[in-house]
Amino acid sequence: MLRVQKSAQWLADNFEGVPLYLFGFAQHDPSGSSVYPALWNAQLAARAEGVGTSLTQVLVFHNDEVLDILGVPKDEGWNMLGCVSLGYPTGKWGVATRQPAHDVSFRNQWGDDVGFRDDEPLWP
Repeated sequence: MLRVQKSAQWLADNFEGVPLYLFGFAQHDPSGSSVYPALWNAQLAARAEGVGTSLTQVLVFHNDEVLDILGVPKDEGWNMLGCVSLGYPTGKWGVATRQPAHDVSFRNQWGDDVGFRDDEPLWP
């Protein structure tokens, strides 16, 4: 967890230096049911091009300020639900080390064997 905290702190400390932000807004729908898949797809597309991303929701606690800064009409029911920072990564960049899927997946109920075994990652 310390690594995640360090990464989050770096983003907070360098927020103004991030090259690009993608904000996800929804009108009259605070669930984000259509916004989060769109943000996630943008993150996947960026990753395929070698661009790093990070989804943060810290700005949702400052919604009115975000609306003011971006010029979003406050009286039309818009809510900022997420913010994706995009930029070229610094440091180590690659596929994260993960446990095999059969070690972290269950079938039908918790603890039941998933029914397959694959020691290689499920993606390249």
